[in-house]
Amino acid sequence: MRKIASVAAALLTLPLVPLPATAAPPPPEPQLQRYFTLPTGDHVLLTGHGESAKPRFLPAPGHSPIAVTSKVNGQFTVVPAGQLKHLTSLDAYRIGPAEPRGVEASSQMSLLHVKAVNHTGKKAAAAEVLVVNTDNLATASWDGVMLDGDARIQVPNGHYSVAVAIFDTDEHDNPVNTELLTQTDVTVSTGGATVALDGRAAHPVSFVTPLPSVHQAAVAGWERGPKGRLASFDIGAMAGTSFYVGAAEKPKYGVLNFSMVARELSPPSAPKPYSYFIGIPKADHVPIEQTYPVNPATLATVDSTYPTDLPGQDLILWDDWAIPGAGPANPAMPTLPYVEVHAPSADRRYVTVAPGLDYDGLMLPNDGGAPLDGELERHLTLKAGEHRSLTWRDGLILPAPATVDGPCFLCRTADKLAGVGVMDTDAAGDIGQWSQGTTTITEDGKQIYQDTTQGVMFEQALKAGKHRYAYSIDDTHDGVATNLSTHTQITWGFDSATTAKSAPLPIFYSRAAFNTDRHSSLAPGEATMSLVFQHQPGAADSPLKSAAVSSPTTTARPGFP
Repeated sequence: MRKIASVAAALLTLPLVPLPATAAPPPPEPQLQRYFTLPTGDHVLLTGHGESAKPRFLPAPGHSPIAVTSKVNGQFTVVPAGQLKHLTSLDAYRIGPAEPRGVEASSQMSLLHVKAVNHTGKKAAAAEVLVVNTDNLATASWDGVMLDGDARIQVPNGHYSVAVAIFDTDEHDNPVNTELLTQTDVTVSTGGATVALDGRAAHPVSFVTPLPSVHQAAVAGWERGPKGRLASFDIGAMAGTSFYVGAAEKPKYGVLNFSMVARELSPPSAPKPYSYFIGIPKADHVPIEQTYPVNPATLATVDSTYPTDLPGQDLILWDDWAIPGAGPANPAMPTLPYVEVHAPSADRRYVTVAPGLDYDGLMLPNDGGAPLDGELERHLTLKAGEHRSLTWRDGLILPAPATVDGPCFLCRTADKLAGVGVMDTDAAGDIGQWSQGTTTITEDGKQIYQDTTQGVMFEQALKAGKHRYAYSIDDTHDGVATNLSTHTQITWGFDSATTAKSAPLPIFYSRAAFNTDRHSSLAPGEATMSLVFQHQPGAADSPLKSAAVSSPTTTARPGFP
């Protein structure tokens, strides 16, 4: 986050009145597909942008929350674990419009034969296999289905690596055993090569925490390829499913990264709920020992409360790790299955602190509405021993300068204005992008621009010299996801002149909260309201001279001038 030039706060007392229910307008068609339905009826939510994008598996009711995720040549494949034994191809589970480049024919093609047995010595009944060329990922890379412990593929001669994710399921397709078996280096030459992966040498994954805990989920991340461009493979297991990982040595060719993420929960007997969010940073080999002790000296404590402005709301929460420089050479860390929270409530997280890992939390109301309605995210750089208290969906949700899609929310360079889609922020500073509405710009009172608010990046020509501009946003939020913040209007007025260098424009934005009950719900009577005003990051520092807030005494929603 860039430094904020100045911060001003105001504390106001307002009469509060009951709010009537309003029907939210239907959301417009999304500009980019972010929500996918799999043949099984499960869904995948694609969050983030560019190389930081992550697929998040949303199982249909009654389905297992475990899926295996691979990324080859920029395209994700997400397969529900229990479906592998029913498949002969993964094509229907590719996410996004791009097609994987796969294996390209060569004059020197040879057979790569992959065999696998699980930790009991039985042939892998159903598995996904990933073959990666460590000389050139685009030359030969493939992810497909292995049945009865056997997979055969013709590949160009060269250096390869192989990973197999085995899923043994019961008669209801629920995973019973999950295993990740890999071979770091395989040389394929004339006459071919055989890889035999033996799960009997694999070790079970477990975690030892300072306080008593119950295992909830773990996911291993395996990344392989030539330096600068890696394929990735994420595989895990929930509580009640044994999870085995086989050791693998450092690579002779290309790059190997192995990481592990996990969530441990407090036992039912704990007076107050807590959890451990564990991140094992990337290593250049897969260790033999798969028991991970958690050192209490490496933990930060995060106390979270979930007020929301809709009493009784259910929330979906993902705990994630953010890494700097995520991209083709450094894929994102694995993602754990989500947990559900019922508001109002509170909990405590013990988060492991490691170099290069930042905590990244994502929250969605579980309301059955549009897939991104109500999304909020927080990014924390924690220190060992630190203790933070935070809220989710606190107060009003208001427009704020975007911090995801571009380097500047609203900037002028010479006589060109550049902008990116508006973000939303709650009183705690959690951000999201789920408003629907209209953005307009006027120049000396004449409209020169209009478009939607969500997912838009634009450039607009301006007159030379100094002129008066007004940048306005009129947006709505789904009333199923929020009660207080269904409609927001904001206008920034400013003078702007031709500039030699790009400069952020001098606009304020605010965070606002009613200090009412633990639901952040409005009730008849009187309550205080807090406002925090901030400059657009990087804008010229100018003091806040005055602030005024009005509230109607009838059954209308509060308005802000």
